[in-house]
Amino acid sequence: MKSIMIASQAIATCQQDVICAGGMESMSNAPFYLRRNLPSYGGVLLEDSLLSCGLTDAKYDIHMGLCAEKTAADMKISREEQDEYAKMSYQRSQTAASKGVFQKEIVPVRVEDPKAPNGSKEITEDEEYTRVDFARFPKLKTAFLSIAEGGTITAANASTLNDGGAATILSSASFAAKDQSLKPIARVVANARLLNLPLDKVNVHGGAVSCGHPLGASGARITNHLALQLKPGQKGIATVCNGGGGASAILLEGL
Repeated sequence: MKSIMIASQAIATCQQDVICAGGMESMSNAPFYLRRNLPSYGGVLLEDSLLSCGLTDAKYDIHMGLCAEKTAADMKISREEQDEYAKMSYQRSQTAASKGVFQKEIVPVRVEDPKAPNGSKEITEDEEYTRVDFARFPKLKTAFLSIAEGGTITAANASTLNDGGAATILSSASFAAKDQSLKPIARVVANARLLNLPLDKVNVHGGAVSCGHPLGASGARITNHLALQLKPGQKGIATVCNGGGGASAILLEGL
């Protein structure tokens, strides 16, 4: 999302006419690190880059899950409420997928698959919201704090580890006018830091719990999804969190 904001600002200040902005993430391929002064006597300790570089706040050395637990405690959000929200997210994504809502924003990807007849298969839809078992939600152990410690977050009501990528083309109005084959989808109106929004208007097609949260791609994916859903004149806000307790938001208007 930040790349889209920077691209919008560059176009607004006439530094560029057209920019491709977005992000990608492959959490399943995140490597393990070995400190330069290792190995030493006593064995080797590997460090998971996904944990240290992606899911732990670098300034305060606090895991994202513990930040979420603190927020849940401060706001008095129970595990049951989180489970219900997660179920709603999955159900919204399933409904949206059945109606073809995501088709415009998905580019098929061919991946290796030894079990496939020709050694590969084409992925045309996200699989996260199809592999959920609501009956298991209340039975799962908490992930970051024990129940005795007040833990409420589980593998079911938290976003999963995912791979993904998203990109969008931004241009000035004058550039778009030169090529009649280009149809503007939305325009960036403003961005903000803190907003209070009603639940029935938030993640109407599901969010990170059901769609996944590939760290470097989520902001662009959310922004692209919003842009494709807005009708002319409608406004919508895409938001994403970041390490250190911050967040970004961008306001779009459909064209």
